[in-house]
Formats: sequence, C-alpha cells, structure tokens
Amino acid sequence: MQPQKLYLVHAGVSGKQLNPQPFIEEQNPSKPCMTIENIKENIGDSYFWASVDETTDRCDRYIANIVVGKLDSTGPSSPHLIASRVLEVANSSTIARVVHDSLRVLWPSENNDEKFMVLLTDSVAYMLKAGASLKVFYPKLIHVTCLAHTVH
Repeated sequence: MQPQKLYLVHAGVSGKQLNPQPFIEEQNPSKPCMTIENIKENIGDSYFWASVDETTDRCDRYIANIVVGKLDSTGPSSPHLIASRVLEVANSSTIARVVHDSLRVLWPSENNDEKFMVLLTDSVAYMLKAGASLKVFYPKLIHVTCLAHTVH
C-alpha cells in the first residue's frame, strides 16, 4: 500500500471525499505537452520575442533556458519554453549559440530571421555581448535588458 493511502485511511478520510480528479487532471505528467509543432502554429507568421536566462543548478552546471512568444498588438502572448540546455561554460558565445540553435529547432528550414524582433535578457556583461552577436543573424533584433544585475 502507498503511504498516502495509509495516511488517509488512518485519518478516516475516504477517497471519495477528497475528489482527486481535478488535481489529477491538472498535474498529470502524461497529459500532452505543447510540442514544437504547436508552438510554431501558435506563433504562425507573426513577429516573435525570445528570452534567455542562465542559471546554475545544484550540481554547479550552467543551464540556459530559452522562452519564445508571439508579438501581438492585442495583448500579451503565452510564453513557450523551447529549450533548456546544459552549457560547459556561461559566456557570450555559448549563449548566442544556444539561442540561435534553439530557434533553428523551432524553424529548421524556414527563414524567420526577419521575424525575431525582441531578445530579453538580464544585463550581465556576457548577455549584452551575446545580444550584440545575435544581431548579425537577426537584423531587426532589439535587445532589451532588465535591471537585475545593474543594482550590484
């Protein structure tokens, strides 16, 4: 028996009283995820933005997460995580490469370079340099930084 069931039986609460169905429906890991095709369909032919952030996990590995969304004049769009990659080192070239490669996964054969309009990062030096490097591939790119590292 599972420990949860023992706890519930001991507490005198039946499974019917709990109604776990809403939780199961919301938290079900086998529920279909948004695939790359769904993300491409959601963004369509629109201009889009991307955000990249780097963090260090508990094993001291550098992890870069790339999120994209549609630029929509009617309101904010839903963000979509398209990549979470382990980096050997966090510097401008690895960040620029992971962003470029992640966008190629999303659009492998289509030329959407003109549609990538906004890159959002923090303002740490290597992100600024990565943004400048990406402007070579994406001529209309505007690099927007947050103030996270300017206070220090």
